[in-house]
Amino acid sequence: MEQLGKEVNAMKYYHPPTNAERHTERERKFRVLNFRPEFIPPDAELVDIEQSYLLDVGKTSRRVRKSLVEGRVFYTYTEKTSVGIPGERDEYERPITEEEYRMLLLKQDPATRVVRKTRSCFMFAGKLIEFDTFYEPVPGLYVAEIELNGWHESIELPPEWDFVEVTADKRYTNHAIAQGRLPWPY
Repeated sequence: MEQLGKEVNAMKYYHPPTNAERHTERERKFRVLNFRPEFIPPDAELVDIEQSYLLDVGKTSRRVRKSLVEGRVFYTYTEKTSVGIPGERDEYERPITEEEYRMLLLKQDPATRVVRKTRSCFMFAGKLIEFDTFYEPVPGLYVAEIELNGWHESIELPPEWDFVEVTADKRYTNHAIAQGRLPWPY
């Protein structure tokens, strides 16, 4: 695990967990309606992601994720539980081995599809933006996420973006997308 920690710390923005961690996730989400490739800064860190959802346990969604960043592969197990506030969830994450990832994939919820996307991570107005370009199961969907320490924080998005906030729209969670709950057109 020590080597994993060194690899993760060498990355600019994307930081998969190096050990088990539990925290409250607060994020706002925005669907970008007018995406153009030049919206992604040249220094953005690109992460190719495949995530699969496992059978839920009560109100907790569970997933495994394979992330490819700068030629390195990371595997993560995550549990998320809604706390009743849009955009806020209790989250538990831990790194897993490739073998554990493959074993957990055998428990994939048959009602879900694999989510494949590229995440572009970059700073704007002092905040980290995680910009997702979806390929499956919703090609052509573009969503920006900004994690917050508290709801009092103000945020800015690039002025050239035409966007709509979807934080409170449950269809835009990755779990709902995997379940096919975001019908075309988005």
